[in-house]
Amino acid sequence: MTDTDVMKTHRSKTIEECFGLFGALGFFAAVLLLGYQAFFWLKEGQWTPIPISSVLGKLSIDYNSVVNISWPERKK
Repeated sequence: MTDTDVMKTHRSKTIEECFGLFGALGFFAAVLLLGYQAFFWLKEGQWTPIPISSVLGKLSIDYNSVVNISWPERKK
């Protein structure tokens, strides 16, 4: 195995680890959000909705820029 092959193998493992980390963080964030809602449901007796737009707003992400995607026209 050459040095180039070793570097490519190491790089692909690093990329896979990063995607795995982001996936795990997203999963745990969703579980925490659901747990937060369930806690208030048990405490208050009614479900407290948390819209995605408010979560994205807390992260300083513009919800409309995420939702309004202009798709290219398809040629007929």
